[in-house]
Amino acid sequence: MTRPGQRPTTPGRLLALLHRRGTITRAEATAHLGTARSAMGEAVAELAGLGLVRVGAEATSPQRDSAGRGRTSPTLDLAEDGPVSVAVHFHPSGADLAVIGLGGFTASLEQIPVAWRHEDLESSLQQVAQRIRAAVTRSGRICVGVGVGVAGVVSGDGRTVLSALYLGWTEVPLAEILETFLPDGLRVSIHNDAALTALAEFRRGAGRGASTLLVLSCEHTGIGGALVSGHGSTEGLRHTLEAGHLVLDLYGPPCPCGQRGCLELYCDGRALVKATGHDHPDAPSGSRAIILRARDGEPDAHRAVRDVANRLGTGLASLVNVLGPDRVVLAGILGDYLALAADDLQAHLHASIVARLHQTTLTSAALDRPVLLGAAEHLFEPLLADPVQEMRNAAFPGG
Repeated sequence: MTRPGQRPTTPGRLLALLHRRGTITRAEATAHLGTARSAMGEAVAELAGLGLVRVGAEATSPQRDSAGRGRTSPTLDLAEDGPVSVAVHFHPSGADLAVIGLGGFTASLEQIPVAWRHEDLESSLQQVAQRIRAAVTRSGRICVGVGVGVAGVVSGDGRTVLSALYLGWTEVPLAEILETFLPDGLRVSIHNDAALTALAEFRRGAGRGASTLLVLSCEHTGIGGALVSGHGSTEGLRHTLEAGHLVLDLYGPPCPCGQRGCLELYCDGRALVKATGHDHPDAPSGSRAIILRARDGEPDAHRAVRDVANRLGTGLASLVNVLGPDRVVLAGILGDYLALAADDLQAHLHASIVARLHQTTLTSAALDRPVLLGAAEHLFEPLLADPVQEMRNAAFPGG
């Protein structure tokens, strides 16, 4: 996360441009950032000296000289051995771990099966920490930190999971526990997984170019949400939303949150399994099998998808009326609902006058493992604001 009062420097703006757009000529970068050629030259030299940017061969730039000829300019690209972040996604069946470099390039990816037993939580987290340490060491690169996504309510300082209903966690000092088993200097930050999904889709996926983006996500259990707004590549606002606990029916079934009739009770993967009359709704494989059968045209499966999609549409229209996004992205199994029942969901959306006024569009998520990508984006923010200062403070915990 960008540190309080931290404004992007010219080297930071250039690094952020390469991080989000990839290879570019120096002339293009100068024009895009609106900087003087001398300032750009200094920024390139600083970033190259820090091992963050590689200066390549001369290429013809789209920029034209006074005679209309293409101007040659050296290409700029991210260094292949630059800093990395470690991103971890905790979910009911374990954890996913990735080492991700600038540009969103994944250096390694692994799945960690973990049984989240409350009485044995510390030893489970020690197991995850050992895998984090090993992944950083294998990368052989500077690590800017560890970002963890979890479906739950996280403290404002990103250190404690206040509540994660479907992991059975309450007031878990997750960052502190993990850091106990990690090298000194390797900091851990915790985030709501839906917020990380929203950040990733806003920066790199289906939310690119949106002014105000609403993301709803569901892997199987529960529904998360987040709102991101801003212009260009800098967000002005990020809000995590407990969208799954929007009440649809005051007299509906009880929810673990303490209310009745919450949105996720009617729309998540468990609800889809129940809509077909099958048992064992908590198994993620059940909802995935129903989606596959619906794609194959099985009437009962498709009917179940349409049923939960219409419930989702009711909640979605209410959220749009309150939040006024110009784009909505549905991630995970919710994106499958959109693919299979688009007309139903669009009808609910178009019933909202706010959606009509804002010309709100509805689309499926575009990224694979967006929680991991979002965690990396968040961790890289200080580096992208002031790479010179951040590299001075950087350490290689795996060394």
